[in-house]
Amino acid sequence: MTCSIDDAANEKSLLEKAGFAANDVSEWLAAVPELGNDLSSDSAMCVKFWDLGQRLRAKLPRRIQRVANESVACDLIHRKNGTSASAFWVSTSKRSTAG
Repeated sequence: MTCSIDDAANEKSLLEKAGFAANDVSEWLAAVPELGNDLSSDSAMCVKFWDLGQRLRAKLPRRIQRVANESVACDLIHRKNGTSASAFWVSTSKRSTAG
């Protein structure tokens, strides 16, 4: 899963505007999994990314109490975590059907 430098900068800015600490945002964005051909490694990368995303989302107010920046940030985290999960499952299914 790749994204341009501009995309990453925009995502970082969006998340920071929602109130997340720059270090937390950088850690999560740096953890975006680059899937390979090793189930163990891919699993570990994805779990780390998903856990970091969940920690970010847990810092947000309840949905009904969120302001616009927080809602957009939550959607971004949810979407990126979901995209990585889909990529992981596709990668896993390809491995299982290849053997």
